[in-house]
Amino acid sequence: MMKWLLVLSALVAFAECFHKIPLIKGKTAREALQEKGIWEEFRKEHPYNPMAKFYQSGTESMTNDADVSPDQRPPL
Repeated sequence: MMKWLLVLSALVAFAECFHKIPLIKGKTAREALQEKGIWEEFRKEHPYNPMAKFYQSGTESMTNDADVSPDQRPPL
């Protein structure tokens, strides 16, 4: 009985692999804004700045806790 239960559960798990989920390519944000005619306005208000993700605006400095011994770590 236990053997059949194991085989049945394996078949159910294997059958789950046959579901296909169709991938549908949607419009990009640029395409949607271009259709509405506001792409150029958006570009002027939000200029491309690749360095923006590297600016540090907070007051707390970044630390690598892997390099700090356990007794030197700040309390949580």
